[in-house]
Amino acid sequence: MFQRNKLSLAIASAVGISAVGINAPVFAQDADEALEEVIVTGSRIRRADLSSVTPVSVTTGEEFKISGNLNVEQKLAELPQTLPSFGPSSNNPGDGTARVDLRGLGSARTLVLVNGRRYIPATQTGVVDLNSIPGTLIKQVDVTTGGASAVYGSDALAGVVNFQLVDDFQGVEVTTLYDVTTEGDGEKFNIDLTMGGNFDDGRGNAVVYASYSRRDPVFQADRDFSNVALTESGGVLVPGGSSGIPGTRVFGGPTLPNGQSLGFFEQDGSGRAFNDPADRFNYAPDNFLQLPQERYLLTAMGHYDLTESSKLYTELTFTRNQVDQELAPTPAFLGTLEVNPDSPFFAPDVQQALNGIRTDTNGDGVVNGNDNAFLPFIGRRMVENGPRQALDTRDGNRILVGLQGQINDNWGYDAYFSRATLDNSNLLNNDVSDSAFRQAVLVTDDGSACQDASAGCAPLNIFGAGNISQAAIDFVNIGATNVTQITQEVYQASVNGTLGNIGQASNPVGVVFGVEVREDESVFRPDTFLSSGDVLGFNAGNPTEGEYDANELFAEISAPITDQIEAWGAYRYSDYSNIGGVSSFATALTFAPSDKASFRVGYQQAVRAPNVAELFSGGGNGFPSATDPCAADGFTPGVTDAALCAATGVAASQVGVFSQANAQIEGAFGGNVNLEEESSDTFTIGVVLQPTDNLDITLDYYDIEIEDAIDVLGGSVQNVLNLCYNTIQDASSAFCQAI
Repeated sequence: MFQRNKLSLAIASAVGISAVGINAPVFAQDADEALEEVIVTGSRIRRADLSSVTPVSVTTGEEFKISGNLNVEQKLAELPQTLPSFGPSSNNPGDGTARVDLRGLGSARTLVLVNGRRYIPATQTGVVDLNSIPGTLIKQVDVTTGGASAVYGSDALAGVVNFQLVDDFQGVEVTTLYDVTTEGDGEKFNIDLTMGGNFDDGRGNAVVYASYSRRDPVFQADRDFSNVALTESGGVLVPGGSSGIPGTRVFGGPTLPNGQSLGFFEQDGSGRAFNDPADRFNYAPDNFLQLPQERYLLTAMGHYDLTESSKLYTELTFTRNQVDQELAPTPAFLGTLEVNPDSPFFAPDVQQALNGIRTDTNGDGVVNGNDNAFLPFIGRRMVENGPRQALDTRDGNRILVGLQGQINDNWGYDAYFSRATLDNSNLLNNDVSDSAFRQAVLVTDDGSACQDASAGCAPLNIFGAGNISQAAIDFVNIGATNVTQITQEVYQASVNGTLGNIGQASNPVGVVFGVEVREDESVFRPDTFLSSGDVLGFNAGNPTEGEYDANELFAEISAPITDQIEAWGAYRYSDYSNIGGVSSFATALTFAPSDKASFRVGYQQAVRAPNVAELFSGGGNGFPSATDPCAADGFTPGVTDAALCAATGVAASQVGVFSQANAQIEGAFGGNVNLEEESSDTFTIGVVLQPTDNLDITLDYYDIEIEDAIDVLGGSVQNVLNLCYNTIQDASSAFCQAI
């Protein structure tokens, strides 16, 4: 099935041969000896395996096949270089993508390549969805630690993950996978068809790959270890949950006739105090433990020798990937909720308590039975509305056409154009309208109608679990559809060759010179409901639209000084339309005193330009987990500034005493058009030992430092709180002002 020409055999160890097509001179070989030419990620200059200038880890395609993993990110997650990122269990947070995160520096700082070239961006941050990479076609995956912007451009601060695909397949292959848990659920199914062959007397080869995958969901309710929401108390995990409950939680409610504060509604509308944590809502069971997925992949690759010294190549890809998320029903947290104390939804004890807090809501200057009352803040879990669902469907397309060849025996060239597009449809189900909720809660004295009966309002009885009618659900329920469109175009051309020898070195100096033009643009169009902020339970957001381009010049040189010492360097100048000119460079030195041992040391300065999301993202709300330093669980005596807590709104008697209502704290997030690039300095030193023909040992030390890091204020909502109350302790600081 596989035929090889011994004198032209090329095994790509990282960057695909078609990356820039550097063709080293072919020297005469013994008739029984095959010539192997190897390219290693981190450099476009061919070099023998295990002698790369930066630490490289290689995982073969066979390892992916026998792993039994439906998704490639699960195999990558086994590597020590990677840290957990979005994958099959990323329900909240998550966005339906699968990612790789090198060294914990963030997926946006990890550059993912396919055959040495940029692939389809899946989000406005530019990350690649690993779901879109054909797993069965993987020849090998190479992971390079450290900045590589000088060689590959922006985004490669933490390193590069390069997927090399089989592009010279001959024959027909069908592979399938079926996987089921020992509990009999969570089924996974995959079937792949690969067909390929040579044509025109071996001058060309074409490969077509088609794949279908399906993954069934597993809920947290399906496992004993995940069916209860846990919280930490006194250093021990105990059952916890949310204060947004089916019976409605009241914060700071009026005093009931029995002397208790109104904090909880029984089903009959009577009130009592809230018992924490016994009354909290267990939101865990409704969440996915394994996300459902349906995926279609279609890939075609081909190359054809136009002449003896030039080759045309192409890659075509289509991918459709649908991944759903599911969360517990909407927690409707609302402040200053207007209610009618005379409503039959309330039992007499609650009516009496609410009567005492009426205000002049009708504006007649008199507070009496014709006025309403305001509940300061409530939390109502809308279980009658069903669990929240987010259905993400990503359609990606990519076309690449290139020309590669030899100018003469020592010089070659490579030029290509690629265009990748992505359409992401995000459908949200079972949300609740804030405005409709408030309208429907405020009812007439007999509870049969809304005080504002417009738009078909139906009375909403949230005061007690299970009291909401279907008519009321139909009135407050809303869905939203958000659309993201992304386009990336890359033009690249390079020449490569040799410049002769230095001194007595046997190998010549190798060089690469090239230009690259990259254009990125995308638009996010949120649903009207979402952008208006009228949605309870999902993050509100504004439209995002922007674009930028980069014009780049790059060069690379590998200079053998002696047969034992080799110097390497790379440089790239990038002119961005939004931030101007930036530079990145890299240098390394290798020393091989024998064929059993070699040493390498390198330094790289990489840059990353801000992406579309970081630059142009419209402001929106998010709900990250955080612990308030002024609350009981977050207060640290001698560290937390109690006076500052009191000065910013906490009653002095409650500092370090009150219980935080929820683990999630609302934060406002958005882009910044004034952002400039971030940079990283990477230092590596390593040794490669080959004591026997069957044993290779590599030991590398690395140090990566990022400067001018692009991130949210303080790094996170939690950090903003800690910096304000525990570290800076100045109410006028930017961190305290953000609270």
